[in-house]
Amino acid sequence: MTWSRRIGGYREWTMNQDEPVTIVFNSAELTVEVPSSAVRRARRDASDMLDDGELKALGAVALAFPWQATAFVVEIGSYAGTTAAFVAETLVEAGHGNRVLSIDPFERVRKTLHNPAGKYRRYQTTVHRRGLESRCLPLIGYSYDAAAVVGDRVGLLIIDGNHE
Repeated sequence: MTWSRRIGGYREWTMNQDEPVTIVFNSAELTVEVPSSAVRRARRDASDMLDDGELKALGAVALAFPWQATAFVVEIGSYAGTTAAFVAETLVEAGHGNRVLSIDPFERVRKTLHNPAGKYRRYQTTVHRRGLESRCLPLIGYSYDAAAVVGDRVGLLIIDGNHE
């Protein structure tokens, strides 16, 4: 039985939890199939910060982008590296060699109720356990400090930092 779920600006279509998911972005009616392996990773990586639906949508956006070899994913706010690793694995599986640049001050920022401080060691552990050291690159600092380094090579920008 096929089911559909409307989430924000997209619809998700699937047969069951282990099948690939087809995501239709409403504004452009762009359809992207997220492979079953990414669906399983989204379920595994889901957390209070990003649920599996949001991760699948992020995977679909990464797969829909017309990647150039020099472009990278820029993630502002990384916390423990789970989203960076999810996106990197999704791109690798699709045959893209693009890297994820994670910009986060990590322990340099004061933790608050709505703004958890990133954990650099957890980021390193997450990336290492998944064998993504050459794909996920941390840049310790604030986004305004990193802007000059990133330049115009942004392919996909993920903003999940400073929740105040």
